[in-house]
Amino acid sequence: MNLKRIVMLVFAVVIVVYILLWIPTDFNVSYLAMQIRLGNSEYNEPISVVLDGEIRKDIFFHRSFVGTLSFDGRNILDDYDDVDEIIIDLTEQESILGSGLMISQFGTPVTRIDWPWIGNVKFSEYMNSFVITLAEDGGWTEENGLIIVGPASTHNDALCIFDTMMEDARR
Repeated sequence: MNLKRIVMLVFAVVIVVYILLWIPTDFNVSYLAMQIRLGNSEYNEPISVVLDGEIRKDIFFHRSFVGTLSFDGRNILDDYDDVDEIIIDLTEQESILGSGLMISQFGTPVTRIDWPWIGNVKFSEYMNSFVITLAEDGGWTEENGLIIVGPASTHNDALCIFDTMMEDARR
């Protein structure tokens, strides 16, 4: 009889812990970032990047950021009447060029983001640094691509973060 109670108690604790871990976490952060061009140390534009939303985990601990993204105070969703949030997949970021933003309509993912100037997004594991590739007419390359990197206040800071995240992505 005592063994049954212990098993049920352990099972109940596991369920409660699992549910508590599943609850979304508010994530509202502002980064001072740099927009730089790889291969051109003269191109340096400071930019503020704000993420306002929450980190969600599904039943299998797949993590996503759901909310809004702003550059220098301009929400990138302002041009879309029927879109209320973006989704940044934080679990499936195997490559710095392999993740992307998704837009959603009332909480339901609709399509990959289609802003011509935003390429792919890569966040570090704890979302304390990021790289956003910016698409251009000629495509994006590691030799001369345009990126936003944060937090960074100089071209060299941005390059260090970019190199570290590229190295991590290639492992």
